[in-house]
Amino acid sequence: MIVELLLLICISYLIGAIPTGYLIGKIFYKRDIREEGSGNVGSTNMYRIFGFVPGLITQLFDIGKGIFVVLVIPLFMVNPIELSISYPLLFGTSAFLGNMRHGKGVNISFGVFMCLFPIETIFSLLFFLLCLFMTKYVSLSSMVSMVVFTIIMATEYILYGKPIDLTLISIFIILFTMLDKHSDNVKRLLEQKEPKINFKI
Repeated sequence: MIVELLLLICISYLIGAIPTGYLIGKIFYKRDIREEGSGNVGSTNMYRIFGFVPGLITQLFDIGKGIFVVLVIPLFMVNPIELSISYPLLFGTSAFLGNMRHGKGVNISFGVFMCLFPIETIFSLLFFLLCLFMTKYVSLSSMVSMVVFTIIMATEYILYGKPIDLTLISIFIILFTMLDKHSDNVKRLLEQKEPKINFKI
């Protein structure tokens, strides 16, 4: 049972680690996205370098990875064991950590949270879209939505007793993403050097 669980955790990690943007750039454009723009293989850099369609495909695929590990991977757990954390959240966290090898984890965590916390995620998405419309900064909009999501999760735990594992791990994912992957964005924003998004076709 433990071997089965560890195997599925590893599979989730590897799914999350699939470098979607890098593969699209190499296969269809013969270019390495890591050597262009911000050097990130995520959808924002894909939008900037290759245009709307490649960026959108990258974004949807990365979101889909999060949805897949939450909804599908747990089905392969034939002999479940008692854990203090739910299997969907465990596999979703593993996929998120795999994605952090090359990306910033925003899209895949959106997929995970959309399955586990749909109302909270949609509410945070509204803040993301509003901020993006007003500023054209994807990084700032992402961080604003993450802060909103964290506040919602903490409030629900305090007021309504939402399970502590769901609350703590979701907050961990948000804070880890912001502190580890968005520090450079914060610096560029403060220096007014952060590029704005341009959704070219």
